[in-house]
Amino acid sequence: MGLDRLVGGSDFVLLGLLGYSNWQMFQKRRVVKAELRQLNRKMDALENEKAAIQASINEEDDYMVEEIAREQMNLKKPGEKVINIKKPSQQEEQEPEKEWWREWLAKIKFW
Repeated sequence: MGLDRLVGGSDFVLLGLLGYSNWQMFQKRRVVKAELRQLNRKMDALENEKAAIQASINEEDDYMVEEIAREQMNLKKPGEKVINIKKPSQQEEQEPEKEWWREWLAKIKFW
């Protein structure tokens, strides 16, 4: 009878250790699942941000292609009219400055 009690007691201890180990694994699994949900949410947010950035890049690419076609290749859309504004040449820009006092003297000069 003493041996049966000893084996029954060791079974109880073994069962307790297994139960405790199982509880720890359950807790760790719950933490890992929570982290996984959080990472999935972050991943979804990053994918949405990536899609928004990609759409923005596509819009900017279209704009840049159109800008290059207009400015460098002198292209236009159907129905548009192009107006060229020429910059003045350097000779036109550098008119000799008259001295203000000579102009003033010329106006009041009476002799």
